[in-house]
This record gives sequence, C-alpha cells and structure tokens, in this order.
Amino acid sequence: MNTVSLTQVNSAADVDADAACFHCGLPVPDGASFKVRFDGRVRPLCCAGCEAVAQTILDSGLADYYQTRSRFPQSPANTVPQTLRELARYDLPGIREHFVAATAEDSNEALLSLDGMTCAACAWLIEQRLHRLPGIVSADVNYSTQRARIRWQPAQLALSRIVATIGALGITAYPAEQHADAAREAKARKRALWEIFVAAFAMMQVMMYTVPMYFADPGEVSADIRQLMQWAGLALTIPVLLFSARPIFRAAWSALAAGVVAMDVPIALAILLTFIASTWAMVSGASGIGEVYFDAIIMFVLLLSLVRFIDADMRRKRLAALERILKPIPTVAERLDNYPQQRTGADIATASLQRGDVIRIATGAIVPADGEIIEGSGEVDEALLSGESRPVGKQMGDAL
Repeated sequence: MNTVSLTQVNSAADVDADAACFHCGLPVPDGASFKVRFDGRVRPLCCAGCEAVAQTILDSGLADYYQTRSRFPQSPANTVPQTLRELARYDLPGIREHFVAATAEDSNEALLSLDGMTCAACAWLIEQRLHRLPGIVSADVNYSTQRARIRWQPAQLALSRIVATIGALGITAYPAEQHADAAREAKARKRALWEIFVAAFAMMQVMMYTVPMYFADPGEVSADIRQLMQWAGLALTIPVLLFSARPIFRAAWSALAAGVVAMDVPIALAILLTFIASTWAMVSGASGIGEVYFDAIIMFVLLLSLVRFIDADMRRKRLAALERILKPIPTVAERLDNYPQQRTGADIATASLQRGDVIRIATGAIVPADGEIIEGSGEVDEALLSGESRPVGKQMGDAL
C-alpha cells in the first residue's frame, strides 16, 4: 500500500509540474486521471474539485491567473470550495455504480435530478453547455420532470465535472433517487410557500396604504400622510425583494454569468428598475399618485411566485401520475415454449424475451412487451400512448 505525504507548498516555482497538482500544488495521487490543457500542455490535477475549478477559470477567460501567480495559497485544501470537493464523491466506484450504467461504445449513462430550473429555456441552456464538454455523447434535459439523462465517455470526462458544469449555471444536479427527490421536492415546496406568504402579507398591507390614495380627491390626503404611506410601502417592498424575489434574481444572475439572456433576466431588470425609480421619486419629493409603484412591484412578485408554484405543483403531479403508470409494468412474463402443442408456460424475466416468443397475457394484466395477437381477443387500456381513456378492443392480428 503506497503512502502519500502531504506537504505544505508555498512557492509555485518549487513544484514539479509533473508531480504536483497544477491548481493547488498538492501531490497527484498515483493513477489519477484528472487533467486540464493549459498553454499547449496537459497539466495534471489531484482531484475532480481542482479539475472543475481549473476548467472553469480557463473557460471564463481568466487564464492569466496561472501565468501571473507566484505562490500557491497557504492552505491548498481551501482553494477548492466545499461543494466542489464533495463532487469528487460522484467519481468513487462504490457510489457511482448505484446510479451510473455502462452502455455500448465505452460510454456511461446517468439519470440526474435537477433543482433550480425555472423555464424550458433552462433545459436548453443546460444541454448547450454540456454539449461543449469533451466526451459528451448525448444530453437530454426534460423540464417537465426536472430530470437529465446524460451519456458520456468516462475516459475523457468525469461525472463530477458534468455536475459542476450544471452547477455553474445556478442549477443543482443530484443522482435521481425517488426518496431523495421526494425530500428535496418537499423542501422546495415549503420554501416556495413561505415566499408566497411573505409576498401576500406585504401585498395586503401595502394595499391598505395605497388604495385610499388612489380614490381620494385631489388635496384630500396631505403631503405628509402621502409620504408616510410611501415610506411604509418601501419598508414592505424590501423584504419581498430580498426573500420572495430571491429565486428570480438568482436565476437571472446565473444566466448572465453563463453569457445568456434567459427569461428571468428582463423580469429581474424590470423589478429592480421600477424599485429604483420609485425610491428616487419618493426621496426627491417629485412623486405623485402614479409615480411610486411599490404596490405594483409586490403584486408582480406575488403573481409570478404563484404562477411558478402552480406550474411546479402540476409538474410534480404529472410526474407522480407517470410513475404510477410505469410502476406496475411487470418484470416477468409467462412464455409458452411449445405453443400450440403445449399451453402451459413458465415465468421468465421480461428482459429475456426474444423476437418470436409466444406469451400469455391474463385478463386485466399489463402487456409486458410489444407484440401481435395470435389468439384470443379483449380490450386494452392505451391511455399512456394515445390519451384515450376508454379501453380499445383488440382482435387476432392486432398489434399490442
């Protein structure tokens, strides 16, 4: 068993580029395949976290960092954020085998759950960014199910870098596990409800101050009272912006950092510009009834939060309904080996069925595989395929 001694490295000039991590200066473990291309050379890295950070620095056009630095950080372990260090766990064989499947052509496939997508454009953005990575075979992101099915070549790309690339867009990726997904969805639902509650409470309060001024006759409300109501509106708008509108601003910032203009960018700009203009009008004393729009800001955030909550709730219900439909699909089928001479069959795994096999489907059972009716008749529920709620009659010769 080889033992690696970790020594504090302070000077970049004292490090052998072939023996130390290009990013943090720590020794590269034997057999490590993490690397990055810089200045025409392939540089070794000690872990997936350093690989993700180094690649992000280079992709962001900040390669001068590695040319101008003269010393490594005093604490090399702290150069990689805790989140990125944890990503290296995805590359451990004992963990990876639970959600990564080997496919043909020396590639792997994984199903990831995504947290943070706000519209279909987010799915497109993730696909486009992943397709830029070397080693990606395919990347299919489904906004409705909040899942991503990714196929890549492990010899060229580590799963941790895929997850880090998605995370750089402000979207968190996890292995698709039913129980973990349910817990995250419950947490996200609770957080969304609190955001709606804060916006709704602020909306009720600000309307108590604003509505009388809209319906009052000219001169009926004094300037002092009007200004007091406007300051109250400002006090109620600030927590809405900091808490209820936080997902909007976070999504907009992530999109801008990725160099794209997603749907949340103009929404966030509209909210901020309206808030700044209303605050300036109030402080400068030039405001009238229609020049301070704190009530409109709160109402807009509330309605947008409600719409997104309803959309997310509908997606969860659709996904749950789909899982209920797919869950009863049988894993075994009754195959008749000597049909028609013998009409008693034996149960085999559905995956073992071959073209030309004859199987018996009992009344009310689920069809385990595509086929053609060679004997008998009945009705089949094809709602999953056609949307038709009523059973469809089937006769000899019909396809199933």
